[in-house]
Amino acid sequence: MLLKRILKKKSERIKDHGDFVVTIHRCKRCNYLYVDEEQKIPFEEVGDEWKCPKCRSSKKIFVEKEIPQKN
Repeated sequence: MLLKRILKKKSERIKDHGDFVVTIHRCKRCNYLYVDEEQKIPFEEVGDEWKCPKCRSSKKIFVEKEIPQKN
């Protein structure tokens, strides 16, 4: 449900009628979602010392997923 709201907000911000991709990073331990479009720093650029804000797992526990969207 959270992902649907995120994608809806993202699609509302897109002005052109082309396709786009939403990149998320999910914590395998607690399912916290780091959505690049909602953060000031893309996930790849946060330091290795960064921890999941929900369960404090390391960045290495996260998996990346790209979700194609159509306008």
